[in-house]
Amino acid sequence: MEGQTVASQVAALPPLSKLLGTPLSSDARRSVAEEVPKSNWKRIEESMNADFVYRSDTIIQTTLSQLKEVPFFSELSKDELILLAREMELVHGKTSEVLVIKELPKTDDLDAAEDFSKGTILSSEMVGSSPVDVKDGKTTDPNYTVIILVEGKLLLELPSVNGKQHFPVIPLDCIGYAAQWRLLPERARYIGTEQFTYIKFRVSHNSPMGRVFSKCEELQINRQREFLRHSLNVKVFDKMPDSTLSDLATALLPIRLRSNQILVEEGTEADVMYFVVKGSLCVTRLIEYSEKKPNGRQKEGEVMDIATLSVGDMFGELALLGHNPDVRPGENVQWSADYWRTKLLASLNTDDNDLDQSQKDFVDMISKGKSAVTEGSAANSGGHLTTAPSQRLPKHSALRKASVFSKTPCIVYRLGYEDCRTYFTGATLTRLEEFSKGYPSYNDLFQEYSKKMEWNHYKRGVVEEVLEK
Repeated sequence: MEGQTVASQVAALPPLSKLLGTPLSSDARRSVAEEVPKSNWKRIEESMNADFVYRSDTIIQTTLSQLKEVPFFSELSKDELILLAREMELVHGKTSEVLVIKELPKTDDLDAAEDFSKGTILSSEMVGSSPVDVKDGKTTDPNYTVIILVEGKLLLELPSVNGKQHFPVIPLDCIGYAAQWRLLPERARYIGTEQFTYIKFRVSHNSPMGRVFSKCEELQINRQREFLRHSLNVKVFDKMPDSTLSDLATALLPIRLRSNQILVEEGTEADVMYFVVKGSLCVTRLIEYSEKKPNGRQKEGEVMDIATLSVGDMFGELALLGHNPDVRPGENVQWSADYWRTKLLASLNTDDNDLDQSQKDFVDMISKGKSAVTEGSAANSGGHLTTAPSQRLPKHSALRKASVFSKTPCIVYRLGYEDCRTYFTGATLTRLEEFSKGYPSYNDLFQEYSKKMEWNHYKRGVVEEVLEK
C-alpha cells in the first residue's frame, strides 16, 4: 500500500459492519434473550433421560435456578427444590390443546367428589377416568397435578353469568394448586394459544411433595392476606380478625389481564368484585345524548373516562351492594310502602316468593307503617334521611353501572359473590357501604361532560374564527 494516501488506504478497508459484525435489531436481541431460558429448559429436558443422581452438577444447578425463578417456588429451600427437580416431568403441548378442564369425577362417592373439588385436576390426559381411587367404599388419599408453564402461552377460560371470560397465562405461572383449583368454577379450562411446554408434578397430600406444595400455598395465601391488610387504599378489613382475614385470603383467585382487556361491562349482571394487585385500569361510563354530526349522521352517546384504578384499589362492589349511585335518598326516592317493602326484604335476604301468607301480611303492615313515619320525617328534614346499615349483602346483585378495562398488563384478585356475602358483614360491610357513597351519579357525570363539550365547542369556534381572518 506504499504510495497511497491515508484516505485511500482507509477507503480500501472493508466496511466496519463486516469487521464487527452486523448489529442485531431489537427484535433479534429479544429473540436471543428469549432463547436463553429455552436452551436451559431444553438442556434440562435432555438430562432427564438419566436418573437424577447421574446428572451433572452443572445441569442440577441450572435446574434449581430455573425452579427458583418460579414465583410460587421463590421461598423454597435448596433441599425442597431438589425434591421438585427429582419428581418433575417436562411435557409439550399443542396449539388449541385443552390442557386442563375442571369437571366433577363420575362417581357416586360424595367424599371423592369433595376431595376432587379441593384440588384434583382432570387434565386432557385423564379424560374418561377419575383420578380419585375408591376402595371398599372409602376414598384413598388422591393424587393431584400441579403445572408450571415454562414456554408458550395459555388462556384461562372462566364461565360467568355473562358468558365466558378469557385471561392470559404466561411462563412461570402456576396452575392447579389446591387453593386455586377450589376457586375455579366448574367447566373452567386452560387452553393453549400456541405450542407450549410445562412442568408437571404429581402430588400426594400426605407425602414430602405434598408438604412442599402445602408450604407454597400457605406462603401464597400469606401474601394475599398481607395485601388485604396493608395494601388496600380503602381500609375495609383493618378491624377484621387475622383468622377471618386468612380465610378471606384463601378465597382470592389471582388472574392476569392483557392491555386493553375489558373486565367489567356496563349493564351486565355482577357476580364478582376485584382488587388491583398490579397495573392500571380505567373506569368508563356511557353518556347518552343526541347530536347531529356534520356528515348528517346522528350520534347517540359517548364513552367517558371517569376514574383510573391502580394498585390497592377495588372495584365491582357497587352492584353487589345493590347500590345505585344515580339514586340519592332525599332527592329522588319516594318513601312509599313499596320502597320499604324492598328494603325490608333485602335486609331479610329473601323475597316475596319465600314468604307464606302470614309473613307477607306482616311485611305489608311494617312497610305501610314505615312509609307513614318516613314520609313525615322526610318532610321535616328537607327530604334527607339516613338508613340503618345492612348486615349482609343482598341475595341478588344489581346491574353494573360502569365498564372497566385494563390500560396496562394487570394482575387482579377475584372474589366471588358468595364469598363476598360471607365476609362482608357487620362493620366491614358498613365501611364498604360508606365508601360506595362517594361515587358520582349519572347526573354529575352528564353535567361534567356537558361542560367539556361546551368548552370544546367554544375552542373550535375560536379557531375557526381566527382561520377565517
